[in-house]
Amino acid sequence: MGLRRDLTRWRARQIHALKLHEEAGGLAADVETAQGERQLGPVKYENSIVTFKVEYQGSMYTLELKISGDKLAGTYKGDPATGEVKGTRKK
Repeated sequence: MGLRRDLTRWRARQIHALKLHEEAGGLAADVETAQGERQLGPVKYENSIVTFKVEYQGSMYTLELKISGDKLAGTYKGDPATGEVKGTRKK
């Protein structure tokens, strides 16, 4: 998959940490929010863009994040809110 350099923990605003890792021949992720840590459902990684869904405060959000070096940026979309996400790699 060519993901080795990207498999690490990330810190962002509402998602306190995002950990990407290879699992069963695919990509998996764990997310840590104010509500605790949980494993995410299907995670897609293509052309340096990771896409996944996460439940936050009772609502489902879709996140699409582009990984570039030690930074990630993208959007979250859900009801009742949409917005931008930015994060940096935790070293």
